[in-house]
Amino acid sequence: MKRFVIPAACLFASQSALAMGVSSPDVAPGSTIGKAQVYRDCHGSNISPAINWTGVPKDAKSLVVTIYDRDVSGGYWHWIVYDIPANATGLPQGAGGKKGKGLPDGAKQGANSYGNHEYDGPCPPAGQAPHHYQFTIWGMSVKNADPTFVDNAIWFASYLHQHAMAKATFEASYGR
Repeated sequence: MKRFVIPAACLFASQSALAMGVSSPDVAPGSTIGKAQVYRDCHGSNISPAINWTGVPKDAKSLVVTIYDRDVSGGYWHWIVYDIPANATGLPQGAGGKKGKGLPDGAKQGANSYGNHEYDGPCPPAGQAPHHYQFTIWGMSVKNADPTFVDNAIWFASYLHQHAMAKATFEASYGR
């Protein structure tokens, strides 16, 4: 597995982020992530969860969805969807497959920490304490992100920090 180091300071947007909301019918905040969303090497189905959001800033040009494991040293990206149209309200379950079926027009998947342009679910080492996964929607001041930035974790974290107008996050866990 590829590992990327991301400065923690790059993961937080401004306080204006409190207006947005994010939820999932597949993963409840504070819950344990179910086998459907767990990576196949951990005996899961590796299906991306449906993600819904509200409160997108009226001036947002695009949206980004990320799923991030904060318990891996340097962090670990499980799913990055960018250039989502600002008028979109969610992603359906399973949109994170290799072909991105179900993604809104123009949306793209960035390279996750596994090195794939798709959703790859949780699979922490056996015996460790459960890891915590952050599900985040970012309202961005720009659109048409440069894939070079999205596919480089440090540049991507900087891109999010620089261009996020607002964000909303919830967290769920998984361990084995």
